[in-house]
Amino acid sequence: MTSRLPDNRRVHSPPTTEASWCASVQPPQLAADEVHVWRVVLDDLATGGRPAAGVLSPAEREQAQRFHFDKDRRQYVVSHTALREILGGYLATDPACLRFERSSRRKPELAPEFAPPQLRFNLSHTRGMALIAVTLQRDVGVDVEFVHRVVEAEPIAERFFSPAENVQLRRLPAGQRQQAFFTCWTRREAYLKATGEGIAESLDQLEVTFSPSEPARLVSVRGDRQAAAQWQLEALSPGPDYVAALAVRGQGLKVRQWDWGHGGGLA
Repeated sequence: MTSRLPDNRRVHSPPTTEASWCASVQPPQLAADEVHVWRVVLDDLATGGRPAAGVLSPAEREQAQRFHFDKDRRQYVVSHTALREILGGYLATDPACLRFERSSRRKPELAPEFAPPQLRFNLSHTRGMALIAVTLQRDVGVDVEFVHRVVEAEPIAERFFSPAENVQLRRLPAGQRQQAFFTCWTRREAYLKATGEGIAESLDQLEVTFSPSEPARLVSVRGDRQAAAQWQLEALSPGPDYVAALAVRGQGLKVRQWDWGHGGGLA
């Protein structure tokens, strides 16, 4: 459903505002007009002798064993353990008992027996960092990318971005294009993950803002600006050298940011 970027040399990304990420021992109450985004610092937890892989399903443990490198395996375990513990906290349910299914578009979702609260969620992880978005009765998607030097940024943009986005990218000063590339990428990916659409379906069907002078916004979907107006797009700052975005169906929703593993979770 999603596409990964080549990983080369790191470039600078604006630092996060630490005060915007609050530690919580238990998932707080989730209101109908809220989206909760959980930050999981994988490197800190994966090297700390934790994670409790026992809450994972046999299929998840099997998937973890397929990773060639131990660090990747441990980060997979941490991120999926965090997902289960966070959702289990909202549902007041043993995380090991949670069961997941795939929607018709192959998007992960809770199985029907956990449907009464109608929790919707999305997980994204990259090198050293994961974000988990949780909301009620709304399509939601989140994407986080490690900001590194992508020599092929403009050819990749030509392939995956809309014509209008490519024009905008080329108009930016050269020193701003790398950050703008990742900003555009994460905003598109967050929407695609929210809808379950494949990236190939959206090559020229989706347009987002990504200029440093513009707030995050979905401009059009298949040329339809009214359809785009049904979505809220938010820029997230999980930490230095990361760019992230959240997409959720609706407008005027409150986005609350939480830390897992630092004052909550496995910490």
